[in-house]
This record gives sequence, structure tokens and C-alpha cells, in this order.
Amino acid sequence: MKGISPIIATIVILLVTIVIAGAAWAYISGYFSGMVSKGVEITSIDCTTNGVKIYLHNIGSDNIDTAADIEVSRVLVDVNGACTGNLSASYSVNPVPPGGTTVLTDAGCTSSNTAVPRYTIIAGGRVQKTQVNC
Repeated sequence: MKGISPIIATIVILLVTIVIAGAAWAYISGYFSGMVSKGVEITSIDCTTNGVKIYLHNIGSDNIDTAADIEVSRVLVDVNGACTGNLSASYSVNPVPPGGTTVLTDAGCTSSNTAVPRYTIIAGGRVQKTQVNC
């Protein structure tokens, strides 16, 4: 009884490898696209007389509800400065569509406070940190 030729065996092994690699790629790409369905990127930050303004860009594929999908915290880096009260976040756009931008305003810190607030913003499992000198 004869076996299959080495050339055919090599072709079969290559085809099986290609199919496994394709299935793995499809699984991984689907997994990672689900992870970025909601996420923001900080594009800029300003300290004004009306408060700290953080510009957020929706880099995900879904709308972002600012109340439910974004978590914001503030700490002061410079202990000599002060912000009035707790974090007071408001948004210019809600919900934020994919590719859209919203401005997070913290009215508790203004340019007259001489503070250095550091913000941590979490959306879709992605953590962004930024700070500004007021």
C-alpha cells in the first residue's frame, strides 16, 4: 500500500495552517473590535475662568452616554492650590456619537484657583489621565 506523496502532504498541511490562522484572526479581530465599541480620547485641556475644559473625542463605534459610560475623577497635584468643592462635571454633547466630540467642564476648578488638577477619565475600559496648570 502506498502513502500520499510528500508534495500533497505539504499542501494539505499548508491549507490546514492557513485555515487555523484565518479562524484565529477572525476571532481576535472580532474580540478587539468589541473592546473599542466605547472609548474616548483626550484631545486637549484648558483652564478658563468658567472651569477646566477637557475635550473628549469618541473613538468607539457606539454612542457614549456621558452619565453612564464615562467615569471621571479629580485629584490635586499642587497642594498649595485649591479647587472649590467636589468635581462638578458637565458635558456639551450627550450622547456623543461615534467620531463626535464633547467638552467636559469642571466648574469647580477655574483659572483663578491656582490649582493643578489631575483628571482620570475611564470609558469602555480605557483609562486616560491628564492634568492642567490653572
